Amino acid sequence: MTVHQDAALYAGLLSAGASVTHRFRDGHAGYLFVVHGELASPALDEGGAAVIRGERSLTLKAAGAGAEVLLVETRDR
Repeated sequence: MTVHQDAALYAGLLSAGASVTHRFRDGHAGYLFVVHGELASPALDEGGAAVIRGERSLTLKAAGAGAEVLLVETRDR
């Protein structure tokens, strides 16, 4: 798939209680999607999504049985 934009796609599988931090590139924002499971931080259930703007980094922490997540990083307006 060709994307005509300065973008990156990150995918992760987090076990219960595991956490990971993503540092955004300067001038970039993100779209976070919970494909399966749930996150404790930020609090999102399966199928949930969030726009992340104005943050230098994002820390995800899995809840319950863990989480499968996607993060799309794109240039901020």
